[in-house]
Amino acid sequence: MCGIFFVKSKNIIDKLSFEKSLHAMDFRGPDDSSVLYIDDNKTGFGHLRLQIIGDQIDGSQPMVSHNDRYIIIFNGEIYNYKLLSKQFFAGANFKSDTRLLIELFTLLGDSFVDHLEGMFAFVIYDKVADSWFAYRDRFGIKPLFYYQDSNMTILSSEIISFKYFVELEVDSDSLIEWKKFRRCCPNHTFYKNIFEVLPGYYKTERAHKAWYYLIPSDSDFCLETSLNEVITDHLCSDVDVTCLLSGGVDSSIIAKLTNLKYHYTVGLPEINEFDDVKEFCDYTNKFSYYIDLNSNDLFKIWREMSSRRLEPLSVPNEALIYHVCKSMPSNTKVVLSGEGADEIMFGYDRIFGYMNDQKNIDLSGFLNMYSYSSIQPTDRILDYINDLSFNKSPIEFCEDFFLFFHLPGLLRRVDFSMMLASKEGRVPFVDRRIIEPLYRKSYETKNVNGISKSLLKDILNNNGLNFVSKRNKIGFTTKSTSEDTNKYYEDFQKIMLKELKWS
Repeated sequence: MCGIFFVKSKNIIDKLSFEKSLHAMDFRGPDDSSVLYIDDNKTGFGHLRLQIIGDQIDGSQPMVSHNDRYIIIFNGEIYNYKLLSKQFFAGANFKSDTRLLIELFTLLGDSFVDHLEGMFAFVIYDKVADSWFAYRDRFGIKPLFYYQDSNMTILSSEIISFKYFVELEVDSDSLIEWKKFRRCCPNHTFYKNIFEVLPGYYKTERAHKAWYYLIPSDSDFCLETSLNEVITDHLCSDVDVTCLLSGGVDSSIIAKLTNLKYHYTVGLPEINEFDDVKEFCDYTNKFSYYIDLNSNDLFKIWREMSSRRLEPLSVPNEALIYHVCKSMPSNTKVVLSGEGADEIMFGYDRIFGYMNDQKNIDLSGFLNMYSYSSIQPTDRILDYINDLSFNKSPIEFCEDFFLFFHLPGLLRRVDFSMMLASKEGRVPFVDRRIIEPLYRKSYETKNVNGISKSLLKDILNNNGLNFVSKRNKIGFTTKSTSEDTNKYYEDFQKIMLKELKWS
């Protein structure tokens, strides 16, 4: 898990600005940092490392391929790198997934990315062709942003790193979208001329195209078997691993299917699931640390996080994720979380149930249910939604909206909140081995006999955790049940805008 920064310019790069840009996101990689300049100092590579697998030498970046042609900077984890090493390089003993990546690209070219299981954002530079390639994982677990004009290209893991090279001008359309949808329209950021590499896309100097398309899988599939396989992969680490635990279905399944003995739960003194977590731990003979946060500190953390990110937070509970991760010991660097289950399992009962009952797509009704604001959407996000809904049934559109729009927003939340505390967040449910077999399965398949997320609850029941599956869904929140949701988000957003001096 790392931070990467890349600049290719027609002019000599100012090294002081480059290193300020890299170290503006030091939290992404406190264990090591390195820079490399080539092409008469017109191309620069920066890397920050959070050491998870191997020692400082094994995964040191920027890394040059064995044939001396390619250079890579990489953020993420490739869970099947040892398997790919055996498959394509018999006898080779690659000690890091970074080495596997650069050598597999050398061997296979663009098609190498199809073989990767994991989360990633990386830039590869070809010294012979004087060209670069940037790839982002299928579902957008790892962030990657870019700026491009006729003189310069910049790619970075964080927006804040652009400010030493580019004048940041707030995009008013993005602010409207954030107020309405809690994130910007895909491909855009809060700043003009700075964009995101889309999930499942690659970026070159002249192209931004998809390398991955989500299609249904008809192969035989046992959810519990696949989850066990995926979670085992996500436990791969040379440092301590833990997981976030609430009283809900998703985190309870992850905790149950791991061999981890301790977990963390977080909440406000008046809003938490501590009793539910204790019941789970008593039954499974596991242990959880209970971390609380008072309201005054919550406001302080909101302000700290938005200033470190140079963007408003998407939702208030990002502060809880950051706070609980900051409470962990320094050698606990990997944190499993349950994001993604609701999106693929149709876990948002009110919205998925409504859309399943519709004969035709009611976009107005859908947006009213999804949004916490009555503000009018921007034209570009309406165009995005209309394109996404074209020639689909209501439930198909709803599934795609949550997978392609909603989920990447949640993943950005998890990545930043955990990385700001220098922790690597891993999300086992966001894996193609889980998502592809469930994609386009009917509402009734995922909610047997009207029971929400029945496939996951069956796993809990099979493991003696019926008491978890019977609980009412609460959600990970900082809002009390007595507070009006729209008013709560409006007040939260005002704090964000004030801190950023955008109001």
